[in-house]
Amino acid sequence: NVLALLRGLASRGARPMLLLSRSPYTGSDTAITWWRQVAEVSDLLPEVYFGGRLLWKEGPILASRRMRTAMRNAVGRLTSIGVPASRIGITLGFFSKGSAGGREGLSDDKWYRIVKWQARAVRQVAGETNVAAVVSWGWAPYSQSARDLPDIPATACVYLWARDPGARLCDGPAVAGPRFDADL
Repeated sequence: NVLALLRGLASRGARPMLLLSRSPYTGSDTAITWWRQVAEVSDLLPEVYFGGRLLWKEGPILASRRMRTAMRNAVGRLTSIGVPASRIGITLGFFSKGSAGGREGLSDDKWYRIVKWQARAVRQVAGETNVAAVVSWGWAPYSQSARDLPDIPATACVYLWARDPGARLCDGPAVAGPRFDADL
């Protein structure tokens, strides 16, 4: 029982975060009650992933609009059933390999721009909705072949820089190279 596990973790001082790979089922009062009970002990983080090729084809304006809309909808599905924004987060994935979202074979300069677009979109939506957390993942090499991908640390750097350029956590434009468009 997921709820029992989350309650047990919370009772031991943990702050559970339940990632939601699909839209939560809310078609009955029982389901809505269950989600509210989960939110009493855990944050709920919808996974909102985007394919790089599609975003690149749409360009910065349409892609940014698509991402913000998807993030707002994910948060709205939970707030509409009474889950407080303080118990909601957004999960983004930045995958360098594969074809089911993420980089999808884009060149470095295009990929880094998409990472920047996502970081700026989630920053805006998180500020509007006052969600509790933004979680990003896909940075670690999960296979030996991925360990040889130099873009993983660079992608993380661009993301950190674009989320908060004033924090000076990383010099994203320098890491991304001379073809990177640093305009925020």
